[in-house]
Amino acid sequence: MSDLRIISLIPSATETVYALGLGKYLVGRSHDCDFPEQAKELPVCSAPRFQSIGKSKEINRAVEDILKEAVSIYNIDLEKIKELKPTHIITQSQCRVCAVSTDEIERLLQEYIRENPVKFIDLNPETLDHALADFVKLSTALGHFDKGFKLRIAINKEMQSISMKANMQGKNISVAVLEWMDPLMVAGHWMHDILELASVKNVFPKKEKKQKISFDELREKDPEKIIIVPCGFEIKKTLQETPALRDNSGWKDLRAVKNSAVYLVDGSAYFNRPGPRLLDSLQILTEILYPGEFEKKHGEKDWIQINNSYNGKFHSIQSC
Repeated sequence: MSDLRIISLIPSATETVYALGLGKYLVGRSHDCDFPEQAKELPVCSAPRFQSIGKSKEINRAVEDILKEAVSIYNIDLEKIKELKPTHIITQSQCRVCAVSTDEIERLLQEYIRENPVKFIDLNPETLDHALADFVKLSTALGHFDKGFKLRIAINKEMQSISMKANMQGKNISVAVLEWMDPLMVAGHWMHDILELASVKNVFPKKEKKQKISFDELREKDPEKIIIVPCGFEIKKTLQETPALRDNSGWKDLRAVKNSAVYLVDGSAYFNRPGPRLLDSLQILTEILYPGEFEKKHGEKDWIQINNSYNGKFHSIQSC
């Protein structure tokens, strides 16, 4: 299909389109689509209705306030979308907070699409299998089934190879993966599957169906390692937000903190995006869990190990 004109309103989908070798057909993107680098050159079709530069607590409150009004937390540039004349728009129906929803964009464009047929590709992964299957779903909708099939097979093969090696370690390390710091939230969806592949004891497993937790719950679990991957935050931003954790009474008594086994990961790039870089997320996880056993493919821009200094501030072990 040489006449494709694709707008992707999901960062993970944008990454997938490029991984499929179809990036040349992208004509527009969301404000969050920033990988690969060439994606930044595409016209932007959305923007958040809240300030994403504040503290974790402030961002969470702003999002909740907007959702209480029963409106979208994103502004859509409808004129830009019409100007770009898309044949396909990639959206999602999983989370009103994560990205523009399928229902919303269809409603806003209902008059336009009566005379200008547009195919909406709705992605809604809940598990790792769903995320990998979306490679095929997306490529099939774009007329290139073979490309998605090959990508899924390649990434799954590499993940299974990593998992086999992790299983051989036999350490069953207890881990908590935190997706937000104030309020405390634990990672869910496909992250449960990634942790299983890494052969660890997930202290907040899928069966508990938890997202928000209290600090007391974290203290009760007292995991050997704490991995912090705030959705949308790069490491520098996460470091600025760590007082939300450090100021909790009993933080310094946690086993992971006492053993300098707290890690910060670029949550904007990894773990939270159900695209090709879920493979990188598994690689990062095994680098953290089994130092020296896996080739270190990711540097300090991707993840760092931190400790608590005498003055209570976090420092990167790598840079000390």
